[in-house]
Amino acid sequence: MTALARTTLESAPVVFSQEGMIGKRLAAHPKAEIVHLAIEPGKGLALHTMPMPVLFFVIEGTGTLRTADGAERHAAGSLVECPADTLRGWTNEGTAPLNVLVIKLVG
Repeated sequence: MTALARTTLESAPVVFSQEGMIGKRLAAHPKAEIVHLAIEPGKGLALHTMPMPVLFFVIEGTGTLRTADGAERHAAGSLVECPADTLRGWTNEGTAPLNVLVIKLVG
């Protein structure tokens, strides 16, 4: 039997930490990286770009994804795809935690 890789949110390494926000890498493969991003109420990520396409799946809460084209709110259960080099940033304007699964398509 092949051994399966197992990572828990508690044991995942921190790859991003800023006041009220933390990102933990759940998996890294040649073609994808998966990060759990937690944003506390009232906090947000500055607008930035990534050189690869990124999928965002909102696990819990509701957040606003800002881009050069404007801003849209996304609730738990939503999947949003951002092309490479798209200016974007998440904010949590609610009163509950915002948890987003970030899937970077690197390969």
